[in-house]
Amino acid sequence: MEVIIKEKRKERIQNWNFFKKNHELNKKLSLRMSQLESSPTLYDLSLLPQLRMHTLSWNREYEIAIDITKTSWYRITFKCLDWAEDLMNDFLNTEKYKTVTKIEIIEIWDYH
Repeated sequence: MEVIIKEKRKERIQNWNFFKKNHELNKKLSLRMSQLESSPTLYDLSLLPQLRMHTLSWNREYEIAIDITKTSWYRITFKCLDWAEDLMNDFLNTEKYKTVTKIEIIEIWDYH
């Protein structure tokens, strides 16, 4: 899958001291990013239970998040750039994720 990170966000992620200091979290973040890049479609990612992929709501509608680790609150949030037209009306139908092959990382953050 094609993963896009805008230059400004990429710098912020790379310079985030918390991930530099926490070796285990940094290792998991690298693993998650490689899983995103190596997966052919979003549907394939949805089949991996350890990611705990879920859709967001409210002002983050149409965004998706995956957990970095099971024990931390950190998530990678992203949006899909090549939605099928009918997917927007049926966002929770993961079967339609088979059409998504391009995502943009929005941020890596702690929910709480």
